[in-house]
Amino acid sequence: MTTALLPPYPPTGVAPTYDCIEDLIDAIWDATMDLEQKFYQTNDEVYIKKFRMNILIIQYWDDIHLRIMEEEQR
Repeated sequence: MTTALLPPYPPTGVAPTYDCIEDLIDAIWDATMDLEQKFYQTNDEVYIKKFRMNILIIQYWDDIHLRIMEEEQR
């Protein structure tokens, strides 16, 4: 028995926004630095909460990137 073929990537016809994880992490860092600047300008707690969330997101993607690098070295 065979499985059905997957639809061509990307199935939506929309190209991925980032070519690699490093580009994604860089974009999140840029957005995070903007949030930090806005916090210092306005002292609005919303910006620091978003800043903290972005740091967690960066850590998540860094972890994935490191795991991919480890797998490639095996």
